[in-house]
Amino acid sequence: MGNKKGASHLEFVLSMIIFMTFVTVALFFFAPTRTNVLSSNTLNFAFDGILGRTQISVDSYSIKLNLDAIPEEIKNSPNPIGVTISDDTDRKTKVFNSTGSIKSSNREDKTIYFNRGGDTFFTILFSENFSDEENIIGTAPLESKMYQITSSSDRKVISEKATKALKANYESSYNSLKDDLKLPISSDFSFALIFSPTDIINVTKFVPGGLDVFADSRRFEVLREDENFAYADLVVRTW
Repeated sequence: MGNKKGASHLEFVLSMIIFMTFVTVALFFFAPTRTNVLSSNTLNFAFDGILGRTQISVDSYSIKLNLDAIPEEIKNSPNPIGVTISDDTDRKTKVFNSTGSIKSSNREDKTIYFNRGGDTFFTILFSENFSDEENIIGTAPLESKMYQITSSSDRKVISEKATKALKANYESSYNSLKDDLKLPISSDFSFALIFSPTDIINVTKFVPGGLDVFADSRRFEVLREDENFAYADLVVRTW
């Protein structure tokens, strides 16, 4: 009889230990604080992953012609002039004058040829998203003393072209994309690039009722498909 009571007491103690262990584990995994941390991390992973697939580099060089050092026959010639910039990529270029007007241009290795049109100050941009340049036949590039690179910069911008490609990937291979972004299996996400209320690149999925939705919105410079620059809000949601 005593052994039975002892065994029952031992079974009760073991049951309580198992129950308390279960409760502790459940509280650990489902506590609001932990859930919020996991959700915040998921949102950060999604945002960083989308940026990594849509941002590109745009290099900028400001050029000033030293007119006093340029012979009159070159200054007065209608032929394109050429300047040399060390860039080891095969990116395309765009050339702007001081008022922002695009100048016809063409890149041959490290030399960028463009129509001067009487201007003295220019900005040359390098980007993988620029379209093929115009077929401009240039003469020998200017000597280094005939121009000056007054400043240069490298900035990150969102590519509208890359964003539309990501949208197509989202719509055709959502689960694979989610794996690439290393998001938890149980989570979902959507994103939008908003230029204006009527100009939006948007993808979304149905959000079941009762789930918390976490969102982040940041403003970025965007290289549009028409090769002009604009600003837009990148909005990412996870749930």
